[in-house]
Amino acid sequence: MALTVLALCLFPTVEATYQVKVTDDSVTVNVSGDLLQAVPSSIANNTADPFGTLPILTVHVPEQNSSRLSSSLQVALNQKNPNAYPSHVSLDATSNGTQYHFSLSFNVQGISTTRGDVETIDLSWRSFVFDQDFKLGNFSINSVLSSYLGSSIAYYAQLPALTGPPNNIRRTWYLNSKQILKDAVPPSIQSLELLNFTSLNKPLQDWTVSPKIASQSTIYTLDAGFNLTNIERITEPEGATNFARNAIYTMSATFEVPWNGVASNDTVIIEQRVSWSSLLMIGLVAATVAVLVLSIVGERLIQGRQKVTAARRQKK
Repeated sequence: MALTVLALCLFPTVEATYQVKVTDDSVTVNVSGDLLQAVPSSIANNTADPFGTLPILTVHVPEQNSSRLSSSLQVALNQKNPNAYPSHVSLDATSNGTQYHFSLSFNVQGISTTRGDVETIDLSWRSFVFDQDFKLGNFSINSVLSSYLGSSIAYYAQLPALTGPPNNIRRTWYLNSKQILKDAVPPSIQSLELLNFTSLNKPLQDWTVSPKIASQSTIYTLDAGFNLTNIERITEPEGATNFARNAIYTMSATFEVPWNGVASNDTVIIEQRVSWSSLLMIGLVAATVAVLVLSIVGERLIQGRQKVTAARRQKK
């Protein structure tokens, strides 16, 4: 139990986001991700080390040079919706040797249909996955963990789970806060890709929902990503010391939907804010009221004239 608590303490809050903004005429996506290593622990006697070294890089793919990236992204989107296609695609990626950061931006088109006053937008593509590693030059953009840290992680996974005495060393592995056997570590990291958003296929109504009054919209949020941690607990006569190696990729997905939109499963249904049917109904109601008022006023005028005429006759 103590090791489980320790592992959970290792995972920080990371400012990585998957932001989608849905409006009446567009769907914009901004994904910002960070793969971190050697994340400090809140445990006083714990130190965190990296699994290995990442290549130092700086990559910039502007919209006008993103045709290859756009093609790979479209393939990923089409697995969820054959009509979806990206536009205005751009990518930035940097690495300092220990940590990796990327920012991916694009719009999604071909996912909406309109019937009358109601627009239906398909969001099933949100859980898109790049089937293969995507490289720019010689740099891996998607399979960063397995490409650059896989051999180091496999080496540590080969070490015995328990050694000693005189000093007893217990090695424990955690994947997404759950303990796993060391033999399961190497095959598990093959699916830990940065452009794999399978965890976002959870129905939208099951996400955390909150209103955003300032922009008159509704926010749907869900956490995603992965974390891999190896803890070595060394027990000596003087006491126990915990050492950790970790690779953490956490992300918060945020979908912003107009206040007049309702999200359910994979779709958002938006009713036009001022629809023709609404105007027609308002017009019919107004016309009915006007006719009623005019009828009442006219009837009273006629009754008034009849009373005046009758009074004059009586005077004669």
